[in-house]
Amino acid sequence: MRRVILLAAVLVASLCSAAGADEKYLIHEKVHEGDKLLVEMTNNGHFKTISTASGQSITNEQHVKQFLKATMTILTVKDGSATAARVEVDPSSYDIDKEGEQPEEKTSCWYAGKTVTLRRAPDEKVSNDAKGHLPESREIDQQNLNDLLSPDQDMFSDQPVAVGDSWEVSDKLSKHSDLNHGDKLLAHCKLDWVKTINGKQMAELTCVCGLIRYEEHNVEEDDEYTSVMLVDVAAGQIVKADNQGTVKFSTPPDEATQVTGDGEFSGHCEVLPPTSGPRPATQP
Repeated sequence: MRRVILLAAVLVASLCSAAGADEKYLIHEKVHEGDKLLVEMTNNGHFKTISTASGQSITNEQHVKQFLKATMTILTVKDGSATAARVEVDPSSYDIDKEGEQPEEKTSCWYAGKTVTLRRAPDEKVSNDAKGHLPESREIDQQNLNDLLSPDQDMFSDQPVAVGDSWEVSDKLSKHSDLNHGDKLLAHCKLDWVKTINGKQMAELTCVCGLIRYEEHNVEEDDEYTSVMLVDVAAGQIVKADNQGTVKFSTPPDEATQVTGDGEFSGHCEVLPPTSGPRPATQP
């Protein structure tokens, strides 16, 4: 059963909007070919499920943690967002998995020490060229790695917004959330504040999101999360994000095997400002 750590969350109707007289901001992602970004990502999760069939129940409790550290070099760009990047995964990247009362098991991230190229296709699917067979148990490593190429622009309004304004990002996020047929994602973002910090104009955005996924054996996974992001306004770059969420599992009553359960997850991602590589002579 897939575990959603970073992108998953509470179904929201709308968020209030501030007065139109406030100063408005148009934030747009602006990465460039040759830019380098050092990314550190940590995810934690605790999940408990009970599977019942023919009067017999099996309980599974799992604690997970992933740490990913990587250097991204932007290779190609479209409309300010990267479409390809070379990623050097630091050897210190790791996974921790603990099943029930068993001792925790710490292993290297499947990509630790590897250099891979991520590419985002016209249909928005992200792939990487890592060699070797990826075990099913390590698919979360692939998800975390490929998520590095998700555009920050997904979180930004396409129109100028004032502090307190909110906007829907469901369609943009859905394109990069690995949804299957029948899955549903709804998400809104809000501009909390804009301040000058260390000489830079910085903004805080809050995203509230709800996600319904349908897993194997007709298991429904209902996720809720809130993400608070710190954004470099001039660069259009999310430099820090903290996520907190919950998940519930259920099956239709006519299923032979009933799966119920819940869990909670959190994540932290931080990006150092890019160092410039080759740039066009004129920039917007």
